Amino acid sequence: MMSRACSHHRLSSLHLPDLVKEDDYLESVLGSPDKGHQLAASNPLRCPSLPISLLAGRLPTIQAAQRANSGAWHLGAIQQSRWRAWRLVKWWRCRPNSTTLCKFLAGITLALVLFHAASCGFFFCYRMPGDFLPSVSLHRELETMYKVRSGSPHILAAANSAYDRAYSAAVDDQPPLIPKIIHQTYKSANVPERVKPYMLSWKRFNPGWDIRFYDDAACIEFVSREFPEYLEAYKALPKHVERSDFFRYMVVLRLGGVYADLDTECRRPMSELILPKDSLIGGWENEFARPQDAEARHYVRNRQVLQWVFAGAPNHPALRELCDHINEHATHRFSNNTNRDTLERTGPGVWTDKVLKHAIANPPSKGTAWAVRLIAKMHWGAHPNGLDNLLPGDERIGVMHHYLGTWKIKGGWRKRRLSWHNVWRFLRRRVFHLGDSKADEQPQQGVDVVPPDQWQLYPTSVEWQPAFSMMVPLKGAGDPQAGDDVAATITAWGTWQPGLEPHRSPSPSEVLVAALGGARADQQVLLDIGAGLGLFTLSAAARGHRVIALEASPPSGEALQASLAFNGWNKLVSVHRLPAGAVDGHPVCLEREGRHDPELASGYSSAEAGEPAAGGRCTRTGSRRAAAALVPPGTDVVAVRISAPGWEDAVLDGLQPMMEASPPNLVMVEAYPARMKRGGGGSLPGLLKRMAAWGFTDISHAGAHCDERWAALTKKTRSKADLGLAAREALKQPTWCLLHPDGWKTLAARAPKDKPEVLLFTRKRVQPLPAARAAAAAGAAQSAATSTAQKAHLRGSSGGRQAGMTAGAPDNEGSSAASRGGRSPGLTITSAVSQ
Repeated sequence: MMSRACSHHRLSSLHLPDLVKEDDYLESVLGSPDKGHQLAASNPLRCPSLPISLLAGRLPTIQAAQRANSGAWHLGAIQQSRWRAWRLVKWWRCRPNSTTLCKFLAGITLALVLFHAASCGFFFCYRMPGDFLPSVSLHRELETMYKVRSGSPHILAAANSAYDRAYSAAVDDQPPLIPKIIHQTYKSANVPERVKPYMLSWKRFNPGWDIRFYDDAACIEFVSREFPEYLEAYKALPKHVERSDFFRYMVVLRLGGVYADLDTECRRPMSELILPKDSLIGGWENEFARPQDAEARHYVRNRQVLQWVFAGAPNHPALRELCDHINEHATHRFSNNTNRDTLERTGPGVWTDKVLKHAIANPPSKGTAWAVRLIAKMHWGAHPNGLDNLLPGDERIGVMHHYLGTWKIKGGWRKRRLSWHNVWRFLRRRVFHLGDSKADEQPQQGVDVVPPDQWQLYPTSVEWQPAFSMMVPLKGAGDPQAGDDVAATITAWGTWQPGLEPHRSPSPSEVLVAALGGARADQQVLLDIGAGLGLFTLSAAARGHRVIALEASPPSGEALQASLAFNGWNKLVSVHRLPAGAVDGHPVCLEREGRHDPELASGYSSAEAGEPAAGGRCTRTGSRRAAAALVPPGTDVVAVRISAPGWEDAVLDGLQPMMEASPPNLVMVEAYPARMKRGGGGSLPGLLKRMAAWGFTDISHAGAHCDERWAALTKKTRSKADLGLAAREALKQPTWCLLHPDGWKTLAARAPKDKPEVLLFTRKRVQPLPAARAAAAAGAAQSAATSTAQKAHLRGSSGGRQAGMTAGAPDNEGSSAASRGGRSPGLTITSAVSQ
């Protein structure tokens, strides 16, 4: 009965003519009425129906039969429209019951929840399921992360940029030592077509510069006129490329300016790279850990200075000494193969020796008359294959060398003879992976191998104002820090950042040094714990600030002290060669069995490995010191940096007296949450709570987790194709993100294990110092620019309320200068307005 009633209901909904009976209709379609009822009864849905395809396929047959027999079935267009309407309502008539539909929707919801949780998308990264308000949470998080652009790191970075501009403006008023001339040479005026675009790039990026081209005839005329004493040696050189090398040194020696090979492409104006005080600039080309590696790549020095582009002032003594050397050795044989002979006679070999000698003797920071600056690979030494992560399309590249020269003679390199020694060396290195034997590790003395280095540390110019150079070891020879080869990174990029790509801005060093104020602003003190090679220490000392640095590892400590002596800053920086800890006098093992382990030597290995009585004979011991005890009485520490992987809590224990008596304005911690247990316990949320209890309620972080948060929050917005340029600029990944208490556990869980997350703690709100208390023009310019940034931020806040941090009046904790013992910091602090 149910099936027949349902079938009758279906048929009645079609409004068929009364003369058509249900059984007659089913019989005409299916052959018998019982078959239709049976089909309806077998339908699994609650309200069964006949298949639409069956009825639709038989409808023309039904109509034809009725017209032929009785003429009563003239449905026409009206009947067909009714049939289509029945097909539209079929789904609703036969919809599933409530239970089935709920199960289906619940399955879809569960799949979406699992997908978001597994991919860390949207609110699951930052909001637990108990706070199940994704739209509100997302809105709040986006609003908070947008406000990070006007937070403490960015205000401090604005102050640093203002200092850079003020310093550059003061320096630009000085007449440059290197004239605006670009020299290029080729054997004839008929230059290849493929190099013409590169030649035009020098004119396009350097308007107003005098670009001079010399062919062979012009070179001979210049040498005979300007350097007749070198003419005979010039003509005696056996190869055209050697005469080209000699000429480039002579033309810059006489006229000054920039020399550039024809296959070099200018990417940035030379005025951005050449400072007014520069008298000779060279660029690092490549570096190798061992002489054998350099020899295998056909280099003649372990660390080589390029000479396809360089700049110099007229009459520079380094160029004069170089030209004299070539004049004396024009016919001397340096090697038993012709290509290496060229590199030693006039090429990068002798060029590196002379330039490096004068760079060691004349650092730019000492203000010598003939200072030499060796800049990072990023500027002049980028390779078109993208070595050192310097991609060819990077806008920071100054000059790109395309290596179109063909001077090298095929077969000119010495071919190895087949001998048992070479066969055994090949098997050790490539088959058994044993490395070279002790005999192979010693460079052979002779004319066919790379000579041993007389320098263990090399000066490299750092991207900083004012300019200074760091003494860094060869690639792989220094201590790694934050998982990076700091020396190699500085050589390639001119800077380094813990846990971040080198070019990110504002960098931790910019933020940290800006907190000390303008140049020599009362000589504020930085406490640098785990200084490493000393990038942060040297950056602060370059602006006249005093630094107390702690570094226990011998290679890093020696490099830091060499950099201080090289720049003449020994009086500004005191270096303590020991690790920091919770208490004074705790013994620690820094070396076992005479082997250097960077982690053990730093003093921040696991607590068990650092015990002198642990396994293995301890050959060098030391004692931990509480960092607060190393600060002389009356010294006002304004900023603290902590790089002690796993020992962050213990270092803060040693700083507790200073934090309670006279806390600094800013503390930067390179945190490794996964390693914190090895330093005697502790956790990242506990560290954050402790800092908040000391008044550091304004917390920002930079690193992989900040990048992850921003990418997840803006993924949907960034995917829209109709975003304008302003919107895309606003959605660019920020370096710093604000950190709220509800994100502490998430940061501890998701921070990477091998890279630090840099935490920045500031006491309340950073506010610029009035111009009257700044130091000279740089400090005044810094204050004005920072004040503008703060006003823009204050306009963005409403009603004194804040999500993260806003400016306000001083609170009752006494964070003013008077309550801190008369401190006159470069940046004052005001409290955040509470909700």
